[in-house]
Amino acid sequence: MTANQFNSDSPEERTKLVWSRGEFLAVRQRHGCTVVLYHLQEIFAEVWYHPESNVLLMVHGYDKHTCLEPYLESIDLRELTSE
Repeated sequence: MTANQFNSDSPEERTKLVWSRGEFLAVRQRHGCTVVLYHLQEIFAEVWYHPESNVLLMVHGYDKHTCLEPYLESIDLRELTSE
């Protein structure tokens, strides 16, 4: 599946795919939203959720690794480098 194929599905179908097949990777906060990153087959998917209004705003797929950049600061690599 490509990101274009994923994004052409309805929001409901994208959400179902992420919940059923997605592997959680990371979470961040942005503009009052919780943004959760998942790996789904060959693509990455972000789920944007607004906790104050309890609304799922967007589910969007990416096949470029540049979507990972906002998460790099939250990844702790010390465990991998300590002896």
